[in-house]
Amino acid sequence: MNALVAIAMLTVQSQQPAPAQEAPPTPVKVKLSRTYKAGESQAYKAWFTMKSDDMPSEMKVEGEFIRTTKELAAEGEAKVETEYRVVKMSFGDEAQDAEELPKPFTTDHGALGLPKAFDLNDEGDPLGFVLAAFMLPGKEAEIGKAFPMTWSSSAESRFEGEGTLIATGMLYEEHVAKVRVTMKGTPKDDVSSSFEYTAYFNTETGKLVKAEGTVATEGEELGKATVKFDVSKVRDKK
Repeated sequence: MNALVAIAMLTVQSQQPAPAQEAPPTPVKVKLSRTYKAGESQAYKAWFTMKSDDMPSEMKVEGEFIRTTKELAAEGEAKVETEYRVVKMSFGDEAQDAEELPKPFTTDHGALGLPKAFDLNDEGDPLGFVLAAFMLPGKEAEIGKAFPMTWSSSAESRFEGEGTLIATGMLYEEHVAKVRVTMKGTPKDDVSSSFEYTAYFNTETGKLVKAEGTVATEGEELGKATVKFDVSKVRDKK
């Protein structure tokens, strides 16, 4: 009798439909491309420190600047003005303000977030060395997957490497994409520098919200040098 009951139960169970399997989650994708709006502006604070075998003290450069979209152009490009408000330099314990601030300058920007004529060795831009962190791939990215980061300018500087979309979420008041980047930057007629940093971009516009990382470089005057940097948007006061 018990055997008959067991067989009956197995028969009923085998006739029941198998539980539905959950569909795999839809991959999270974000278009990492810069879009511009005429008149928009964003203030930033930035700094970098440099240590070198051939420098007696650590050098630090810090500043505040505003980026303003002055005019929209064809194919998603824009003319963007950079205006420095503060520039300070220090060597060891000796600090001083810049004797003269750079004059505001306007450059043509594209979907990758950088000026088309960007120069890593531009002496007229005191923080230009770390502004590579504004760079975007200009394409859609999926969380957890690497994508190429390549760019070259009319000033003959170039970047080559890869980035990975790590996550999306809120930072300050903005919904951002967290991107980890490893790449080499090479100025015209100079040695390459190795960049490793994490950047946070607005998911709608591609505007940089924050970035921090390191750069390893080497030159005849500096020897081997290590740079740490940070650039963050200035939050609106409420």
